[in-house]
Amino acid sequence: MPPTLRRSAWTTSQSSSRHFTPLVFFAFLIPLLTLLSPYTSLLSRKHHLGIFDSLQTPILGDGASRALLVTAHPDDEVMFFSPTILSLIQEGWEVSGLCLSSGNDTGLGTIRKQELYGSYETLGVSRDRVKVIDHPDLQDSMSVHWDPALILNIVENHLNDHSAELIITFDEKGITNHPNHMAISKALSQTFHNKSIRLLHLKSPALLFKFTGPLYPIYLNILSILSRITGRENFAEKHMKFVVLSTSSQWYQSIQAMLSHKTQLVWFRWLYLTFSQLMWVNELKII
Repeated sequence: MPPTLRRSAWTTSQSSSRHFTPLVFFAFLIPLLTLLSPYTSLLSRKHHLGIFDSLQTPILGDGASRALLVTAHPDDEVMFFSPTILSLIQEGWEVSGLCLSSGNDTGLGTIRKQELYGSYETLGVSRDRVKVIDHPDLQDSMSVHWDPALILNIVENHLNDHSAELIITFDEKGITNHPNHMAISKALSQTFHNKSIRLLHLKSPALLFKFTGPLYPIYLNILSILSRITGRENFAEKHMKFVVLSTSSQWYQSIQAMLSHKTQLVWFRWLYLTFSQLMWVNELKII
């Protein structure tokens, strides 16, 4: 083959490779994930029972049940809590979000606030039910101490104007050991004493399971099946009382929500979206 043709073929191949994007990868990945769905029966059974039914004690005249998600930074809602948000909405809850910073650590706070609204809207939460706090003492930082008393004051003031019967936030490990995440957990678990509002913590995954993606729901399904076979089904139900599972379509909806956070779509976050357990499963515990 003449050298010019070889160069042309190489150039064409190089050009084609430039068109490969993470979305192309997901286009191949999603059909494969449909093969990894033996947990479907567990998922449908738990959704039929209503994971959050026992927490529904409507405090409003219209009979609505309302849940407030309290996070630290834009993108927390989708990277960590999307299965919970989607499940609550599916069960008829009205979900709202309170984000305690604009994520302005690199000067992109104004942009990230708009990205947050877009993410929530993709997940099914309108922007009028999302509030972003931009307090000088609550800035996105690994080194800034967030005062629990200030956090509690902001949350309580928000609840005065936007009532809720369920609050969901981080546990004491903050998923990633981020001090801002842990400060919210500490403030609400130790100083929040409103008995008419239930507090749920998102359990930080064990390191062994943190990046198992859709394999972790399969593990939960095996646990459920073995419990039924051995006559210990009550154990499985108790163990998974507040385990929220996403379907493949809900996972894809979460990916679409994350696309709103354009400033955060660096290469390692694509790995997180692909392999993180929390994109598929949320394990919640009552505080």
